[in-house]
Amino acid sequence: MAVCTLVGLPAHADPLDPYSLGEATVSLPLGWAVTGAARDHGVDLAGPGGEVLMAFWWFPDEPLAPEPDTLLFEMRSFPAGPALVQTQRIGRLASASVVFEHANAEGERLILRLEGEGMDPAALLAQLLDLAGQVHFAGQAAAAVSAPGSGPGLAANHTDPASGLALHVPEGWSRYGADLPGLRLIALMPQGADALVQVAVARPQGGRDAAQVLAEYETLLYREAVIPRQIEAERDVTLAGLPGRSTTVLARLYSIGGLSLPYERGLATLSRAGDADRAVLVLQVHHPEAGAYLVALLEGVRQSVALAPERHHADSPDVPTPMAQLRPPQAPPPMAAVPADPPPAQTPTQTGPAPRTPSATPGWEAVLAQVGALLGKADCAPADPAGLAASGALAELGLAPQHGARCGPLALYAVTLPVDPRGGAAGLLGLAAQRAQAAQGAPLALVDPARRAVMAIEPGPNGLSVRVLELGADTTSGEAAIDPARAFGRAEAFRQIAARSPIEALGHRVSDGAALQIAQIALIFDPEGRAERLAPVLGGAITSLYGLGSAAPVAAFYHPFADIALLTVWDAAFERIEAVEMVPGAPLRGLAPPLDAAPGWQVLGLSAPVALGLNAARTHAALGADCAAGAGSESCPWGGHDEEGFGVLATLAMVLWTRSQVQAMTVVEAGTSEAAAARDAWNALYGEFGLAQGRAQGLSDTDRRAFEGLPADLWHGFRPAAFGGAEGRAMLILHAKDRPDLFIAVEAAASGDAPLTSASLLTFSGFQSNLDLIEERVK
Repeated sequence: MAVCTLVGLPAHADPLDPYSLGEATVSLPLGWAVTGAARDHGVDLAGPGGEVLMAFWWFPDEPLAPEPDTLLFEMRSFPAGPALVQTQRIGRLASASVVFEHANAEGERLILRLEGEGMDPAALLAQLLDLAGQVHFAGQAAAAVSAPGSGPGLAANHTDPASGLALHVPEGWSRYGADLPGLRLIALMPQGADALVQVAVARPQGGRDAAQVLAEYETLLYREAVIPRQIEAERDVTLAGLPGRSTTVLARLYSIGGLSLPYERGLATLSRAGDADRAVLVLQVHHPEAGAYLVALLEGVRQSVALAPERHHADSPDVPTPMAQLRPPQAPPPMAAVPADPPPAQTPTQTGPAPRTPSATPGWEAVLAQVGALLGKADCAPADPAGLAASGALAELGLAPQHGARCGPLALYAVTLPVDPRGGAAGLLGLAAQRAQAAQGAPLALVDPARRAVMAIEPGPNGLSVRVLELGADTTSGEAAIDPARAFGRAEAFRQIAARSPIEALGHRVSDGAALQIAQIALIFDPEGRAERLAPVLGGAITSLYGLGSAAPVAAFYHPFADIALLTVWDAAFERIEAVEMVPGAPLRGLAPPLDAAPGWQVLGLSAPVALGLNAARTHAALGADCAAGAGSESCPWGGHDEEGFGVLATLAMVLWTRSQVQAMTVVEAGTSEAAAARDAWNALYGEFGLAQGRAQGLSDTDRRAFEGLPADLWHGFRPAAFGGAEGRAMLILHAKDRPDLFIAVEAAASGDAPLTSASLLTFSGFQSNLDLIEERVK
């Protein structure tokens, strides 16, 4: 951090009066002379003992980090807010500084620095803390501290009545609340979404004490969200006034409570403490190369955590949401392969100004013309971003440019920004501006066509200048029709993510109301509310779309073996899921719900493979006819049932799902000769085509040719889905875990030289395409 004294001016200031530096007010010490000043930017003073005091605004053009000569480097609280406190000794020069976290409209931070030759850094700090305690920023309420700068750490400035939790929420950070059985979660994230703090407070639940509830949640974090790759450190800590233990790991990162970070690997510190009645965990996550200032701030937040004495708590002002905070405030990092057009993240409900919703992205040339007019550039021309100097630096931050342009000496980069820059260019946006300008070495602009926003970046005498400009409304085209392939990609991406982690799926194109409905369904499927119980339902579901172009198109995720469907109603642009219902297949086909809780295909009186495919095709056809105009009509009421109807349908679906799972496992658990024959028949088939070991006996040449065309890697994903056997013969049906459209029907005999008598590779889409012909044949 470069520090310069200011241009000398006549010493003329009443040291008893407050001194104005833009939006900050500081008090000058009595008897000190002003030796330099720049209006609204900074002031230098000389003390009677040779001390030099500087107060100035500084743009964070480089990260704050301890140096070899640093003696103290920690966060503290002041009435004007949190600040980083440092002391140093370089030779005979001693110094103390206070860097406030508060940023002005230009992204600058106020620094107070006191230095002197041959002086004690601790004595300088004591003087400086008194001055820092008198700083005030315009329009800012004083922080809740008992004594300014009285000790290390940050003071709690937020309480959560639902849990009795108190902690420090840094200025400008978003705060999210969520409830899980026995757990209250509070998550904090800076505006640039480049770090995260999550606090979990546990209480006894379902026969488990608080320590057990917390241990299960910690295990879930390590299994689903923070996958350890290497243990970096372990230490004893004090957390919320209780003795605890802290572990820091280098981890592979996934969505954490629905919030995603713009990098795949990071440092995660989990600290936990408590007892059987109440326990607390704090998770801190940051990039391995994060600046020391951010690391100190995260540690300061952890140290601020406190728990009020146990009592009955009122409802939380954070408006809890079930299972997880619903949508992260930036696009998810490329952590796992998903279909084309993976769902970009939406901005979560939070306190503060309402975020701007990204609109449909117009063509780059049309945007370029608007940007040129906005910046007063008439010579803008498209350019390959690979040839632009800052593309690599942006790509390293997860902001790889999709398009580029040159407007004379000005370079333009079309990127998808993680948050709306109108809310401030701090955090990841500030880092992107710094690194892009350093790589470019000249003015540039980042353009987000979807958000209709431009970040114009240019160097200035006091650091970078970042102006956020707004493009006018897109008038280049009328409302575009929904591309079916794109819509299917979005729906299928949601299904695949939900099949891996339903909690993570809540962060992708899901409204708050729909997320609440998914949480209610999870509670019906599992009284403990374990969302992972829904994963195999979605994992084996077939995706179909209905009513595209209507005001409420429907994506159905139909599980053919259980004969149930998760119906999702989307907005008109197919951007977001607005409503959800879990429904048995019978009502979808216009029938009364099954009183005997049997999937529809099991009561058709046909051979199992034909009944299964035919039932799925009939369900698809019925939905196609009823929901051609979208949801909300009398023929397509899905997503609009009252609470009682919603619960009844989901409960019937749960019964069907449970029954299908029990039946599927019969082939594994049963000790009958038919079950043994079915297992042996499948092992023979899998051995030949999945493992390339031996040759399955009893297979026709026609069926063998069909299986030979199946990729080898798909064989490992087939799972038992249905089984029936009697009188020495058995039928086993297996479903493709990674390709729900595929299933294999295996017939086996308990007697004879080879258990395998026949096998068929079938597709549900084939039954859909030939429904009329099949209906004729089964009459």
